Amino acid sequence: MRHGQKALLPAPESFPDEKALAAFVLGKLDQWFHIEEQVPGRYWTGEETRIDAVLRPREPAGWHDKEPAFGVEFKSLASNTSTGDRYGWVAQAVGYTHCQWQGYGRQGFGVV
Repeated sequence: MRHGQKALLPAPESFPDEKALAAFVLGKLDQWFHIEEQVPGRYWTGEETRIDAVLRPREPAGWHDKEPAFGVEFKSLASNTSTGDRYGWVAQAVGYTHCQWQGYGRQGFGVV
């Protein structure tokens, strides 16, 4: 018997804003990760910034790093999002890999 595919999450554009998207996704991930939101950081230039969340596995055994953690930045894929905005997200993701995050140092980065 074959079943049709079922979406794991609602379509990203169905969320009214980034805050709603973040709340939904982090609520789902909470069972597997410790989540710290709005973590401050600093670019190599000295400019301050903030990342939406840093995730740490609740059970770190089996991960390559001794204390695994990675950053997540949420972006709303609203119908009015321009291509220029999306290129800006890529630049932000690259820039964030060069930041020192308070309590975490430099982290991997993901855009949701």
